[in-house]
Parts: sequence; C-alpha cells; structure tokens
Amino acid sequence: INFSGDSVDPHGTQIDVPVGHGVELDVTADAAGEIHVHSDPEQSAAYGVGTTRISLGAFEIPGQYEVESHTLGKTIVTLEVK
Repeated sequence: INFSGDSVDPHGTQIDVPVGHGVELDVTADAAGEIHVHSDPEQSAAYGVGTTRISLGAFEIPGQYEVESHTLGKTIVTLEVK
C-alpha cells in the first residue's frame, strides 16, 4: 500500500484470501497515519513515514473485510475471505 499526499494505491481493489491465512500489509507512506479493518473484532493499525509492515493475523470466518483510511475517507482494499 502506497500513501502519497491525498492518494493511496491500491484504491478499492479486491484481494482473495483463503480462510485461516494470515494477512500482512506493507505500507509505504510520506506521512504517518492509521488504517482501519472492518473485521470482528475491528482492527486499527498505525504506520509511520517510510515503510511499515502491518500484520492483521488470520481470518477464520469467510466474508468481505474492508481495509480503509479514515483520514482519506477511502477504501484501500477489500479482503474476500473464502
């Protein structure tokens, strides 16, 4: 995930994740921020300037989980767990 100013890449991409598979996000950013994952329980993770690896753990329940930047008001990716 790349944050630059008011933009993020990817933006709205769907990623397939097998049930029980761990998810890690590599974030590169020009300013510190936070991502939010609509999971149960919900998760938030901070990232700093430069590159940060964020571990979301394994998703055990099938479904769609949005990963968002509340600061930018954008969905970064949707994890399709199946």
